[in-house]
Amino acid sequence: MPYQSPAGGHGIFLDAAKFYPQLPYYEFPGQALGIELYKECGLRACNIGS
Repeated sequence: MPYQSPAGGHGIFLDAAKFYPQLPYYEFPGQALGIELYKECGLRACNIGS
């Protein structure tokens, strides 16, 4: 799973662009990842910038 290293104590920063390489930044891959995480397992996430 692509994430920013080192992991923080308050959260883990996932690299949404690596999850969705087919989506350009202006189609908000971070939002897409957040939605899928919530749909699949109820995990709430936020997008910090594109």
